[in-house]
Parts: sequence; structure tokens; C-alpha cells
Amino acid sequence: MILRTRNLKPGFFKNEDLAELPFGARILFEGLWCFSDREGRFEWRPKKIKAEIFPYDNVKIEALLKTLLEKKFILHYSVDGVQYGYIPTFLEHQHTFFHEAKSIIPPPNTKNIQENQCLDIALTCLAPGTNMLVPRLNTRDLINTRDLKDTRDLITRDLKEKDNKEKEIYKEKESKPDLIPFFEIISYLNQKTKKHFSHKTKVYRGHIKARWNEGKRLDDFKRVVDVKFEKWGTDQKMIDYLRPETLFGTKMDSYLNEGGPILETSTDKLIYEMKKEREERDEHS
Repeated sequence: MILRTRNLKPGFFKNEDLAELPFGARILFEGLWCFSDREGRFEWRPKKIKAEIFPYDNVKIEALLKTLLEKKFILHYSVDGVQYGYIPTFLEHQHTFFHEAKSIIPPPNTKNIQENQCLDIALTCLAPGTNMLVPRLNTRDLINTRDLKDTRDLITRDLKEKDNKEKEIYKEKESKPDLIPFFEIISYLNQKTKKHFSHKTKVYRGHIKARWNEGKRLDDFKRVVDVKFEKWGTDQKMIDYLRPETLFGTKMDSYLNEGGPILETSTDKLIYEMKKEREERDEHS
């Protein structure tokens, strides 16, 4: 599995709820964003999670996961006997890349979350003064029927509150669309081409808004500028087509796919550039 690229906002560092967590739990929470799919869901495989997020650290991953569970930063559920995790606030803070594959993990619901959360609480506990997850001492220490019912009621109530909060967020997003960075997009084009297009021009804004509504984001607009500038920037016949109505028009998706694979790391870029150089040498030899 390859961890995905995600956004980290400055507010993360001043979040008071996160500040109360152990340092390892905070790192794990960040790592789970990368471990999750585009819906904030992930396979509940503690050993795999530890290998991907803490490959060089000796941490008690079960204890850290339990800490995030108890503070409701993540949820634990199962479908058809397979264990999964879910980050309830994922979509509030992440804008996934439109090329990212759709989630194949079934979504959580109140019933399958409730069963696993209660089991996590009932069968384990943290050793006093540590972050170590240990079994309860004996069966008499297991949560009794009344406590289990109270726990289920509490989790059900919290889940309903989260569901209502998410519904409000989705309604707000539908009524108030994402702010489109017209200025940043046009400024990047001007910087590349040494031209002076205005971000206030109605025609330009119309093309950008249409592509934005199709799912394109700032990185896509910058990428299409880079791709076409590399091809047209030194071509006197084509250089005049480096303009918003051409680059951000209905052919934008085709232009994006002309640029080769999407390279997210410096190593990927270096390998790709070396491959291109070798191919060019082969053509001229």
C-alpha cells in the first residue's frame, strides 16, 4: 500500500483537544489521513498501520488507536466480519485529488460502529500511568450488563450528534460552494507566460468555474499551465494559445493527460526525467 498525500492545516497545531493526546497519538492521527481512502475509511489492521506510519519507532499501536477511539477522533466498525476504521471529520479538512480511486470500503453505520466500540471499551484498558493497552485482569472486571447498556447508549447518542453535525456541514457546503482561487490561477499563468491576464475578466472566470465544478482544483490548473507551456512556450505559432480560454476550456482534461504520470515525490520526478532523457537519446542515436 502507498500512503496518500493529504493536507495539513495550521489549526492542527493549536487544536486543544489534540493537545491533550500523547504525542504518538497525534502523529498517528495525521498518519491515518494518509492511510485512509478518499472517504476517510481504512482497514483496521494495527500491524499494517504501525508498519506504514511508525516504521522506525517502537510504539504500542493498539494503545494509540484506543486513545483516538476514546476521544472519538476515529471510529471502529466491521462489515461482514472485516474490521474497518473511519475518520468522521476527514471530509471537513481534506480535498482529495480527483484522480484518486473511489473508496471500496463499505461505509459505517450506527449498528456496526456501536458493536465494535463497546467491545473495545469492554475487553481492554490502559495500564495506570502508561499508554499501554492491556487485557482486563479477569472476567469479573468485564463491563456488566448495565454498564454495557449505558456505554452503548452513550455511543449511540454521540454517533447521532456526529451524524447531525455532518448533515449540517454537507448542507452548508451545498449552499455555499468552495471559494474558487481565480487570482491564484491567473497569477500562476501570468508568471509562467509573462503576460497580464486579469482574474476579474468574466470569460476567464466562467471557464475556471466550469472546470472547478467538474472537480478540478488549484494543482490541476497549475499542472495544465506547466504541461502546455512546456509544449507551446517556444513555439511562435502556438504561444498565443497560452491563454485562459484555451487552457481552462473544455479540453483541459485532455491537456492534463498529455503531461505523463502524476509525480508526487522528488524521486518520482527524477526517475521520470531520466527516462525521458534516455528516450530522447535513443531517438537521436
